Amino acid sequence: MGPVVLRGWDLGVADGCFREAVPFGMLDRLRAAVTAARGSFGPDDHRTLVARLALGRGFRERSRDEEAHVELVSLADDCARVLGPEHPDTLVAQHEAAQSCLHLHMVQADRNPARLPEAVRRLKEVAAVRERLYGSAHPDTLGVWLTLSFAYSTAARVTESKALDERIVAGWQQVVADRERELGPDAPDTQFARLHLADCSEWDVARALRQQVAESWGRLAAERSARLGPVHPDTIAARERYAYGHRSFDRYDDEVRQLEEIAADLMDALGPTDPRTLHAQVQLAARYLEGNHNQAAAIDLGERIIDEVRRVLGPEHEDLRLVRAVLITSLVVGGRTEEAFAVAAHYPMPDDEDDLK
Repeated sequence: MGPVVLRGWDLGVADGCFREAVPFGMLDRLRAAVTAARGSFGPDDHRTLVARLALGRGFRERSRDEEAHVELVSLADDCARVLGPEHPDTLVAQHEAAQSCLHLHMVQADRNPARLPEAVRRLKEVAAVRERLYGSAHPDTLGVWLTLSFAYSTAARVTESKALDERIVAGWQQVVADRERELGPDAPDTQFARLHLADCSEWDVARALRQQVAESWGRLAAERSARLGPVHPDTIAARERYAYGHRSFDRYDDEVRQLEEIAADLMDALGPTDPRTLHAQVQLAARYLEGNHNQAAAIDLGERIIDEVRRVLGPEHEDLRLVRAVLITSLVVGGRTEEAFAVAAHYPMPDDEDDLK
């Protein structure tokens, strides 16, 4: 059995057209998807380029760093040739290629001296185009600036890194102000912008921002519950965000309690076999393990729902992957290694073989 990883979905990027969620890890399938797209649509079709992006990300997620670098750099060059150097998808691919260069520099014992300069060069090019096209207070510009600041810091270019950090903070402050004015202070997109601002702010400012976000999600959850009902998808989304907000303050018991309430409400309203109920229970099992480190509760819930998750959602669904990983991890942490191996064998996943390659 390979390393236990709580695999999820990459939800795409917030910039450009590469927005489809793509499953990581199934490298043979990702390769096959690229081959099929090339055969059906040609090497320069957008669907082929999307499939190649998924493959490059899959390599990176599986720590196949050299293969990820080769694929993503080649993709960036092809996007520039096919779509043009300023197309949103080209900028996404260039950013991904730069990140792969930077990652290689960080993880390789024998570092190629060209990797870090290559990462900086690509990032500066993407940053310049995005700033010109979108401005300095745009999430796409700020995202690449963040990576570039880290690259500068890694290269000991401290003055440039600090100057860019100041621009990043100012940019997110402007994004927050714009969204508060246009969308309202409790709108989800306003909260996401506040969290980005918190991530790049000093500790005390960041804590205050996260507290503000948590309170805002609580107000939004209450408003939606009154208007839409407690189990409407929009209400559940706000309730989950409110619950997750507690983890920033190490209030894991409060988070778990609220997730238990969500799971119970969905059980009462929809029944035990509804996909939304099962999803909430899987998320709860994960928080038992990751949040308050209650391996016994994670194992008990995981064992009760895993067969139903597989039957209802399918043998390769991401919720099955997650509850399986939670069970395996909880059993390993509890010293029950043989039982962990048995779970892995009883609920096999196609990408298990990738861990052994």
